Amino acid sequence: MQTPDTFLTDLPEAPSLDLGNVGPIYVSDIIKALPNKSSNDLHGVSLKLLKNVRTEIIVPLAHIFNLSITDGIFPDALKCTRTVPVFKSGNASHCDNYRPISLVPTFSKILEKIIATKLTNHLELNKLLYTHQYGFQKGKQTEHNLINLLNFVSCSINSKNSA
Repeated sequence: MQTPDTFLTDLPEAPSLDLGNVGPIYVSDIIKALPNKSSNDLHGVSLKLLKNVRTEIIVPLAHIFNLSITDGIFPDALKCTRTVPVFKSGNASHCDNYRPISLVPTFSKILEKIIATKLTNHLELNKLLYTHQYGFQKGKQTEHNLINLLNFVSCSINSKNSA
């Protein structure tokens, strides 16, 4: 029987994670790529508004984001969300027919995207992700996991092994 450790390959000596700095153009590109939503966050800022004033605020935003990355501190003001009920279906007077949606601060979305992109690039560049890591990976889908499992089980059965 295999233990979970047997599925792990020897990892190469990876350089330490350095998120580096971001420039105003990089911040601007991330803002441009965000959807045009008009819903307001807890601070009354929408993505639509942010896109309209993007060129005026990208330099101070880049500075604030760089401070956050350098200090390793995610600002407390960006951790608060506004939760609103969204009607699903059925009788509108029953609270069970609503689901909560948390509206994340608009600036938090940008900082999260910056960090997620840099972290993913680091993991991919240094080959630190397991080959069969399918979740949250570009070009990989849950179907790939099912295909891999089916292949593993089929090979085991064909080899008269247990699966």
